[in-house]
Amino acid sequence: MADPEHLAILRQGVEVWNQWRMQNKSTSPDLSNADLEEMQMPGIDFHQTSLHRARLRSVNLSDGNLDWANLLQVDLSRSTLRGVTLRDAYLMEADLHRADLTNADLRNAHLSEVNFSLSTLAGANFANALVSRLLLCEVDLSQTRGLEQVHHARASSVDLNTLYNRSRIFQERSSEARDSQTGSSRIGIRWLEKPLNSILVSSATQPRTRSSQTACTPISRIAASAVGSRPMT
Repeated sequence: MADPEHLAILRQGVEVWNQWRMQNKSTSPDLSNADLEEMQMPGIDFHQTSLHRARLRSVNLSDGNLDWANLLQVDLSRSTLRGVTLRDAYLMEADLHRADLTNADLRNAHLSEVNFSLSTLAGANFANALVSRLLLCEVDLSQTRGLEQVHHARASSVDLNTLYNRSRIFQERSSEARDSQTGSSRIGIRWLEKPLNSILVSSATQPRTRSSQTACTPISRIAASAVGSRPMT
């Protein structure tokens, strides 16, 4: 359970909380199981904070610091996390569906069974993150950074719409990948083979993420022959 003193300080606002953090640098706050839904906390200092099973649905944590935070089974669905830092954070069985992670920094983060479905990952940096059994449905990865440096502990689930999304880059690349012999249109995902690495070799079973309400048809074992296949309609 959340420490009552820590929760009371947080209720006083971001400025008071951040000042308290500065004055108590050796303290690791405990906000586990706290109900913080819809709170506006841009710029919050949650580094090394326990948010285990905290309810953070629809919160605003933009430009916040969540480095080394414990986010086990946290509900961050529909949250605004633009520019947030999550370096070395632990997100396990976390729900981030429909979250806005534009330009978020997830370098070296531990990501296990996280639901990123319908989330915004433009500019997000996953370099050197350790990932396992992520759920990626209806996600545009064309502007996501650091995917070529991700460490895959176990394969993740990716749906066809994520692979064959209609972003500008996909359209440009697909036009470059036209088959010169048959003239048949190729989807042009070869350029993503290296960045996506084993994310493309998806588990046939979806991760057991909490509160997952997104319908996702995962792909089972996409092989190199998938390059050149047409998107399913």
